[in-house]
Amino acid sequence: MQQAAYDSITGNIPVGDDSNIKMALSSVEPNTGHIKAMAQNTNFGPGSEETGSWTTQVNLNVGYDMGGASGRQSGSTFKLFTLMEWLRQGHTAYEVLNSNAGTFSAGNFTISCSPDSTDNYTMQNLEGVGGGNMSVLEATRRSVNGTFVRMATQLDLCNIAQLAMDMGVHRGDAEDWFYGPGMILGSNEITPLSMATAMATLAAEGNSCSPITFTSITDNDGTVLLEKTPSCKQVIEPELARETTAVLQYVMTPGSTGENAILYGRQAAGKTGTSNDDADAWFVGYTPQLSAAIWSGHLEGNTPMLGSVINGRYYWEVYGGLFPALTFSGYMNQALADQPVAYFNAPDRNVITNPNPPRATTRPKNSTTTRESSNNQSDNAESSNSNSNSRSNSTGDNGGSGNSDNSGDNDSTGGNGTDD
Repeated sequence: MQQAAYDSITGNIPVGDDSNIKMALSSVEPNTGHIKAMAQNTNFGPGSEETGSWTTQVNLNVGYDMGGASGRQSGSTFKLFTLMEWLRQGHTAYEVLNSNAGTFSAGNFTISCSPDSTDNYTMQNLEGVGGGNMSVLEATRRSVNGTFVRMATQLDLCNIAQLAMDMGVHRGDAEDWFYGPGMILGSNEITPLSMATAMATLAAEGNSCSPITFTSITDNDGTVLLEKTPSCKQVIEPELARETTAVLQYVMTPGSTGENAILYGRQAAGKTGTSNDDADAWFVGYTPQLSAAIWSGHLEGNTPMLGSVINGRYYWEVYGGLFPALTFSGYMNQALADQPVAYFNAPDRNVITNPNPPRATTRPKNSTTTRESSNNQSDNAESSNSNSNSRSNSTGDNGGSGNSDNSGDNDSTGGNGTDD
């Protein structure tokens, strides 16, 4: 699987590419925590003026606690934890919310564990994506910022964060967790390994296992010197994991942000993510047998990837639904080629289809239609004109589907996650 990871990464963004864009992949086995692959498109060694950042001793998949990097903003991949808390509180994916961009006052958000973190918050949707009323399922499929921020106004942001941390997510830079509204769209700096661990937790229906780098160490005579066994615990209800998976499978369907991650003849679920100005692009996903998290971006801070020439081809936008999604598909198809096809367990509760859809009204004959002017604004929103002071610069990933170079998933402003 290690070779499959490296092949998929470098097949999309080669080592030494003129774009200078780096990519890292971590893959974890559900129910054991075994790290099955960890790769990046760099050479190992002390950097030099001649080799530049293509030669490094920094592991981009892990944080400072493991001698790695600082982590990167996770963009709209973090929306999946808002989705989980939404479902855990009894909501469904067929509920309809306003998806418009707007400004939210500090009072719209509940942050019980860090009340001082709340602030006024302005978010944008990707141009042409979102607006009006939309189901949570459609908003997840298209990664619409407006819907997810409104979902979060009905939740406690601390519960969303705790859910992510319980599943293995942590900041790479060892800084305190940021609980402000920007967190909803991915402002915290996260590592690929911790996101892969969280995806493995979903694949294992809530059984979270600490990542394991080795299983045993033996000497030349075969004597076992050290063994490491899985350390796991149930952190969420299996039903919640099944419901979340049922929704996230729709991200990997034609026309959705993750359509480039679709696998051959296998079920998979996942989420795209892109930060502001395409500085970071992510795809995180899983099958019943394997998880993977892929990040791409520049090592030199929040450098935009907009207008990059990658592998000899020009891309105006570089978002999570492009190279990270393609890398996920390439890796999984190769890594699981000899594995039997496995299937997710269906949830007991129907969270996808409304069993009692609104009844259609019949217009009387000879009547005329009057177009109503409606802003459909959420009760919670648009009560303040000030922008958020949150640390988030991450954008949501609303959009971008397909193989088009120009389709993107980004781009919210004012501390929003992008849509990808």
